[in-house]
Amino acid sequence: MNKGRKIMAMILHLLVIGGVAFSVLNLMFGWLGNMGKTEILKLLEYYTIDSNLFLAFTSLLMVIGEIVALATKKSCKFLTVLQLIAVTGTTITAVITVAYLGPNQVASWEKLYDFGSHLYLHAVIPVLAIAAFIIDNKPRLGWPFAFLGILTPVIYGAVMVPLINFGTGFVDHYGFMTIKQDKIWENIAWIGGMLVGAFLVALILVLLHNIGSRKGENVQPVEEPKLVEEPQPVEEPAPVEEPKPVEEPKSEEEEAKPADEAPKAEKDKPVARPRARIGVRTYHISKQRASGRWQIKLANSEKVIRVFATQAEAIAYAKGLVESQGGSYRIHSVKGKIRR
Repeated sequence: MNKGRKIMAMILHLLVIGGVAFSVLNLMFGWLGNMGKTEILKLLEYYTIDSNLFLAFTSLLMVIGEIVALATKKSCKFLTVLQLIAVTGTTITAVITVAYLGPNQVASWEKLYDFGSHLYLHAVIPVLAIAAFIIDNKPRLGWPFAFLGILTPVIYGAVMVPLINFGTGFVDHYGFMTIKQDKIWENIAWIGGMLVGAFLVALILVLLHNIGSRKGENVQPVEEPKLVEEPQPVEEPAPVEEPKPVEEPKSEEEEAKPADEAPKAEKDKPVARPRARIGVRTYHISKQRASGRWQIKLANSEKVIRVFATQAEAIAYAKGLVESQGGSYRIHSVKGKIRR
């Protein structure tokens, strides 16, 4: 979680709340600009006022959510979705003013640039809201959430269209909400265009929101496995040649005997028994305390012949040495005692 982004978004939310509060109160009491005083019920007829009030309420919830997120390091996805709906609503007001009301109603441009409430409601506050939504880019939102962007115009139309068309005194300030028999398709086209436009605005906001953010929340970094150095193969010691039996020196009498008597003397000479082998190998299999691997050593030698990961591998290799080189092997327990 980026703490700096959270703090910056919180500041922008507070500016949005202050801007909406000032603008609505200014419209009610006429402090600044060329606007006169307007009753609160009349103000609620405007989609601009309704969407900005909803945005201020959502921004207040977002400030609370940002404080909780900084403390718990977890963001609330529901608040992010609610913010998407509110920001889409105010962005629609800015788009309608620039694309429709301004070009068709000269008074709209005059109201927008008189530094009164309309400047903030139609331009400044939407920009601040969009910036807060983009800066606080966690958690990510999938593109299907863009369909929720149509909620504010749908709810506004569902409430205001009946009130405007059934003689309750509410006024159609936008020109396409009064249902007339001869202009029914025009009304449908306007309403359909509003819904499609709201979806596209929300989709763009979702894409901007997700830029630079990572998938998921609070994903812990995975520790890379430590590489275990494989033991270098130890060269097997060269086989030790067994010493040849030394011939006993012949006596002077044997040397003096004629050559023809020599074979007879050899026949009468007792056959010498073979002497016991010198240097019989004994291979010891034991476990290394530091690495936990199994090593093979010759008896009375500190040189390691070879190291294996398991005891079974070490035993199999020792058996092969005994078969090829002769000798025997001994297996030590983990504590060092000879088991076999």
